[in-house]
Amino acid sequence: MPAWTNFDLSVSQDIPIGPSTRIEGRVLNLFNSQPPLTVDQDACVDTCTSLPVDPGNANPNFGKPTSYAQPRRFFVSAILSF
Repeated sequence: MPAWTNFDLSVSQDIPIGPSTRIEGRVLNLFNSQPPLTVDQDACVDTCTSLPVDPGNANPNFGKPTSYAQPRRFFVSAILSF
């Protein structure tokens, strides 16, 4: 698989309410890049018995992505300490 990069952003702010309060916001995968993480590696639909692969037994999904990076997500949290 080719290399890929991801950009996450986290912002937090202390708020003077009570003993200690913090609000936090996080954005994961900010630019919403969803590259493939795995591909189908089975060359044959059934068990391969010889090479090259028999065209009638070839897997049409060979080399195609099977999973992708998770899409953009946003989280908000509050931390209360007392």
